[in-house]
Order: sequence, then C-alpha cells, then structure tokens
Amino acid sequence: MITTVLLIAVAIAFGVYVYKFPPKKNPCPCDTPNKICLDYSSSQINELRVDLIHTMTNKYRSNQLDFVNRNTDFLGYNKNDAHSIWFDLITLKKFIYHIEKTSRDLGAGVNRTISDKDLGIRIYYAAYPTKEENWKVKFPDLIDLYSDPNKQLYEHLHTLVMVPTLNIDGKMVDFNPKDTDTYPNGLYDMPGYVVTPFISSPLKTVAMTGSTENDPNNLTGSQNHGNLIPPADPDSEGF
Repeated sequence: MITTVLLIAVAIAFGVYVYKFPPKKNPCPCDTPNKICLDYSSSQINELRVDLIHTMTNKYRSNQLDFVNRNTDFLGYNKNDAHSIWFDLITLKKFIYHIEKTSRDLGAGVNRTISDKDLGIRIYYAAYPTKEENWKVKFPDLIDLYSDPNKQLYEHLHTLVMVPTLNIDGKMVDFNPKDTDTYPNGLYDMPGYVVTPFISSPLKTVAMTGSTENDPNNLTGSQNHGNLIPPADPDSEGF
C-alpha cells in the first residue's frame, strides 16, 4: 500500500515538474543530415588586453597609415585612407556557414570528406579600384557601392577581401567551395582564376562583403566591402 502511494506521489510530482519545466528541444540536432550545428560553449571566448590593442592599432596609424596618407598618389582625392572596416555579424555567420555547408556537400560528390577542421579564411589587404567610365561592366559587384554617393568615396581606400581555404596535403590553400575543380590543388594557376593586365575573367569565386546581401543569383559568396572608417564617422570606434 505504501509503495503504491509512493509511486503515485512520485508520478504526480514528475508530471508537475514536466508541466512547469518542459524539456527544451534542440532546434538543430547535430546528427541530422544537412544541418550544421555550432556549440562552442565549452571553449573560452577570445580576449586581448586593451593596452595591446591600442599599441598595435596606434603602431599601424603611426607607420603604414601615415606613409599612405602622406603619399596622396595612393588615395586620389581622398585625404585619409581607411584604418578600420566593419562587418555585421549575420553576414559573417552566413559566409562561414555557406563555406562549410557547400564544401561538405560538394566534397561528398567527389569522394572528398571535408570537415570544419579542413577549412579556413585567408584575409587579403586590398584597395578599391577607380570608378571608371565602364565600371558597371568591369566591376558589376561594386554597383551597389558606386551607386551610393557616400560610398563612392571608397575609391582607392584600403579594404579587406576574405577568401576560403582548404587543407590540401597539409597546406591551407585558397579554393572555391562552389567549384570542385579547385578541390585537388586550389585556385593557383587554374583557368578562369588567373588575371593579369592582359587577361581578365568574368568568373566569380567565394570571398566576402558586409555592406549588402549577396545576390542569390551570384555564383559565389564573394564579398569585400564592409563599412570603412574613414569616410564613415569614427565616433563608434573604441581603438
């Protein structure tokens, strides 16, 4: 009798607990095919000492940036080169997601198993080209930029271009996740990826921009124009 009453009490107590504190469902079970789950709660967030960041950014301003600003041939009509670039978090997360998802899916089709440990991003220092007469034909990826009077000031300014990398024989090599022909050896010397003063290419490759959504019809996630300071207001900067 006591055992029966105890079982009933436990069952009622458990039911009340489940009612008040229902189990939470994982919105993205990691064992579900075609899903990418990221949980780094067991890892510590990266931190740097504030004085180190100030030392590094001030050194850049006093050396490289000062040299560029004093050599106005680099900047055209701009008086000061950009010293920072901002990307929104959602754009960065989408870019990383598509690199991993596309590489994993297409890699399986060519008998190549690709995990996140095989992938990376190389960041190139770059500068915006001059807005030429035929810029809409020559640089269609910059239409949103050069159509904005404020962002036309980006001409000549320093920026960044992010390009995915793949571990090929222990070496992190630039590649295009959407082009499996680049999986064996990367982009180097690949037809369509070589550009010289005498050779141009309409081909697109995965790289990165932060100011606008990529056109879903684009062949890549290639992006390279986050918000530059200057010409944007530096009041939001901490360093």
